[in-house]
Amino acid sequence: MRKSFSPLTQQIQRWLLGYRIKTGFSIEKVYITGGTAGINNIENFLSEKIEAPVEHLKINSLETQN
Repeated sequence: MRKSFSPLTQQIQRWLLGYRIKTGFSIEKVYITGGTAGINNIENFLSEKIEAPVEHLKINSLETQN
């Protein structure tokens, strides 16, 4: 899993660093969605790698207005 997700975790780490530098604030939690979010233990893996809490945000349905 580490090798497969290395580009993703590096990209998230860079984004978090850029956000912290630009705003002076740290992200409190990262939410993941979609198919990848359903991978076993992905929340713990990502949380360990990016050093921030990660939670699977389950979206049952989306409503749109036209």
